[in-house]
Amino acid sequence: MKRLFTSAIVSSVAMAIGPDAFKSMAQLCLENGFFSESYTAVTKDGYVLGISRIPGKFKDNNSNVKKPVVLFMHAQDCDMMEYVSNEASVAPAFVLAEPGYDVWFGNNRGSKFSN
Repeated sequence: MKRLFTSAIVSSVAMAIGPDAFKSMAQLCLENGFFSESYTAVTKDGYVLGISRIPGKFKDNNSNVKKPVVLFMHAQDCDMMEYVSNEASVAPAFVLAEPGYDVWFGNNRGSKFSN
């Protein structure tokens, strides 16, 4: 019974804050027709930072074409998801990836994508 109650709460929260609230970067990219990549960078003091990328759309076959690069860095108490958690027509990352920008996301220390 407790599990059903927890599921109901999660479902109602997701509906209240939006359908993309609990989706991953890869899921959002896939649903909107974009490739996604994930990387890690390790700092000199051993901290692991998550880095992600939207290199292009599924329908684009020119992976050798040089594209202008955009790097999104979030503010304190946020993470890269703030740039993709919306409809693709208004989410900043998808708006720039659509016409052909090579979109990268950094994650600061303390976000759920870096530890």
